[in-house]
Amino acid sequence: METAPPIAPICRSCQACAMLPAQPDFAETQTVGPDTREQYVVASPGGPLGERPIVSAGVSLARPGFRFVRRRPRQAAVLCCFGGEGEVWVDGRWRPCRRGQAYVLPAKSGHAYRAGARWTVGWATYGRGAGTLPVAAETSPLLLEFDPEPLRAALLGLVREARGAADPVAVRHWSELVHLHLERLLRRPGRERRLDRLWAKVEADPARPWNVPTLAAELGLSEERLRQLSAADLGRSPMRHVAHLRLTRAAHLLRASDMSAERIAEEVGYADPAGFSRAFRRWSGLPPRSYRNGGDFAV
Repeated sequence: METAPPIAPICRSCQACAMLPAQPDFAETQTVGPDTREQYVVASPGGPLGERPIVSAGVSLARPGFRFVRRRPRQAAVLCCFGGEGEVWVDGRWRPCRRGQAYVLPAKSGHAYRAGARWTVGWATYGRGAGTLPVAAETSPLLLEFDPEPLRAALLGLVREARGAADPVAVRHWSELVHLHLERLLRRPGRERRLDRLWAKVEADPARPWNVPTLAAELGLSEERLRQLSAADLGRSPMRHVAHLRLTRAAHLLRASDMSAERIAEEVGYADPAGFSRAFRRWSGLPPRSYRNGGDFAV
């Protein structure tokens, strides 16, 4: 998977500017419009999105009449432009939102956006569990630049699977990919970059017997500080992310090579093939052999 280019901030509004005007045009409004077309997936109790804080996600082909004003939203959200142009309320005024720009919407902070012409946007809303995401630290709407293609592909994959075959394992993993790209988008400039270097070392040598002490030592951090940074940056513990990187590599090798499952287990750091098989099944929903034979799961 290619690394997304650095995210550059365009602007951020102060808390005072984030307040919406007390005018009729800024009354609470949630209007899709008659000509807008949408495809989306909504989480349900115990459903395939249940392991992530994403409540809903989708793609809207917005047309004039598409207008939303939320004065104190309960949920955080991210709105990403894939094409065309709309307008978003930032810094106390309307600003254009074009392809490659994302409108970040913290919970409990007023926001507004609208389409005056054709505007293709992807979006996701966050519920419980969003506290570990960078958006939770924001107090007012923010406009960012980002690489739109990886997130666009992931959102379309999620929606098409959910509305088509609806395989729970596939939907769950598409949602993981959407969540990953949104995490990357939301990482602010100037954030702690040392973790990127650490995970690159893990990816380059997954068979090394990594543990929290050795990971922390690579960065000269305390174990507790590493745990804090990992939770804030990824929403998971350091060792859980190590397992994710190892199993992602294993999934690639199962499909891209003729290595035996036992050899792959050794390559990615599992001394016990049976333990590797159990871990891979928990992670993917499929045993290694079934995944290699074309099981319906995409990494």
